[in-house]
Amino acid sequence: MSAKIKFLIVPYASFITLGFYRGYQEQQFSYKQSLKKFDERLKEYPSLYNINDKPKYYSIDILGSTIFSGFVYSLPIFIPFVFVKELHRLEIYCRDYKDEYDKPSYYELF
Repeated sequence: MSAKIKFLIVPYASFITLGFYRGYQEQQFSYKQSLKKFDERLKEYPSLYNINDKPKYYSIDILGSTIFSGFVYSLPIFIPFVFVKELHRLEIYCRDYKDEYDKPSYYELF
């Protein structure tokens, strides 16, 4: 394998790995949001909700989300859209906007 091909494969593979990580983050945020909503409803209507009604955490959801986002990050047609979103996340990280981490738009793929 020539050095030019290796030079192209490494960033592409790392971008796909970043896609897997973003899918995992999105699923974690979704679960935390559903738990927060459940706790609010439990406090508001204690007679309607039981502690056993708590949202479930399924590993298959995480697996599906990570595979889907890795697939999206691997397709060349989606790379411009995803790259812009990654630049937005980088700006949020560099400027240290802590309140942006709690918004669902930060964790969406597009």
